[in-house]
Amino acid sequence: MSEQKTAVADPVTGLFCEDGMKPGRIVVPVPDNPDPRRHRYSGDPEDPIRDATPSEIAYADAATATVREQAAFDEFRIIKALALVVADLTGKTPAQMAALVKARYRALG
Repeated sequence: MSEQKTAVADPVTGLFCEDGMKPGRIVVPVPDNPDPRRHRYSGDPEDPIRDATPSEIAYADAATATVREQAAFDEFRIIKALALVVADLTGKTPAQMAALVKARYRALG
């Protein structure tokens, strides 16, 4: 006998959550694994999965893009901060350090 599949959902937003249980979330039995982008919790125990509306999908896509952009921005700031620290430690100016980092980057191929 197969084990019943379950998913974690936020009953307020209808979102299926991939990051586990948190306050306010519930565990619901589901017939199949829901796609957090394309599916929402319906609130109906007999038919717990509904298709997301086009606006819900657009919102999810925009939120994902924002998270990716923020992560890339944060990575850039971390690298820049590290370069400035190394410049301070070596007595180089930020311009000299930037030139050195660019030269090393180009050398990577």
